[in-house]
Amino acid sequence: MKNQNRLLGLAVLILVVSHAASAQTPGSVGKDPRPKPVLIAPDLIPDGVGYKGTGLYEGKIELVVSNVGQKASVKSLVRILITMPGKTESTGWSRDVRALKPGESLRIPVSTGKQLNLAKYCMIVDALNQNKESGEKNNERCGEFPGKP
Repeated sequence: MKNQNRLLGLAVLILVVSHAASAQTPGSVGKDPRPKPVLIAPDLIPDGVGYKGTGLYEGKIELVVSNVGQKASVKSLVRILITMPGKTESTGWSRDVRALKPGESLRIPVSTGKQLNLAKYCMIVDALNQNKESGEKNNERCGEFPGKP
């Protein structure tokens, strides 16, 4: 009986080991143990929407676009959509963004001609998808400007 139990235990061990080894062979179903290649690409992000002094009340803002990727970007387009307080329709402004090196930022002045206190905004970088980016889900930044009515 002891020999039968040992033989059965040995058979189960061989089966488990052979199954584990076959699961790691190429073409097997399951997780691929090889590391995935990292996409070396630009990654443009909306790094800020700001104003200086009374600029907000004069409709003068500044858009900051940064390349946080590992490769230079190509020329692209940044767009800002602004919805005034109490309104549902947005007005948009677009500006060209020159090619940016990795780690480089660019400040882009925009003059809307409208008082922007309490207005809502959405800034979209690479608005026409001109860059194949390592991160495509971080191209939009939305918020509301401060101020008093």
